[in-house]
Amino acid sequence: MNTWKLTDGTQIWQVLSGRSNSFLVLTPESVVVLVDTGMEYDRKALIKNIVVAGVSDLKINYLLLTHTHFDHCRNAAYLKENSSCQIVVSQLDASFAQSGYTPVPGGTNPFTKFISKPGKAIGQRWFGYHAFEPDILVDDNSMFLSGISTLRVLCTPGHTAGSVSLILNGEIAIAGDALFGVFPNRVLSPFADDVGELVRSWKRLLDTGCSLFLSGHGFPITRQILGKEYSRYSRKFGENC
Repeated sequence: MNTWKLTDGTQIWQVLSGRSNSFLVLTPESVVVLVDTGMEYDRKALIKNIVVAGVSDLKINYLLLTHTHFDHCRNAAYLKENSSCQIVVSQLDASFAQSGYTPVPGGTNPFTKFISKPGKAIGQRWFGYHAFEPDILVDDNSMFLSGISTLRVLCTPGHTAGSVSLILNGEIAIAGDALFGVFPNRVLSPFADDVGELVRSWKRLLDTGCSLFLSGHGFPITRQILGKEYSRYSRKFGENC
């Protein structure tokens, strides 16, 4: 598993990779934060890797969802029931979590625009998940961990309106699908509701000063790559970015 350690002692473990990424954050205060959960079939691997990271009996304090698409939250209801974690989501995603379905976003290229249409029609039957009740609703710059100012939520909309990132000590950002790390030197997700808004979120991520960005899919993204991609797309979308 990939691991990172911040200057304040916070540790990050990548506990899922492949179809979707999931990250476990261990603070020096012994607070455990899981970011995203992957698919239902990832559950055994997720639990095994959480234990390898040193967290036994699923003693997770918080589950932060970068957004509530099925491939990031299909284990959320299970973890709430079996770990007593508090689930943290954007206030814009609360109603989706309660209904068990978050709408499929539009495509960002001709192919994904084409396939997103039947995806929207299929809807909850294929892309739903077990509904759950969020415990903590966050908005911009929320610090859901009382007394730990080095972890904060940054709203990074564009992929979805309720997408958020977790900023860790201004060093590393866990960015969900605000960034897509599958293709070399590219960060644009194949799916997004508002590409212009997404590009503006890249600027917000750069403004945190973080040097590394952990995406919801694929590999970590360096500040250099994100900066180049922001420059390229901001020219396309004009001064509003």
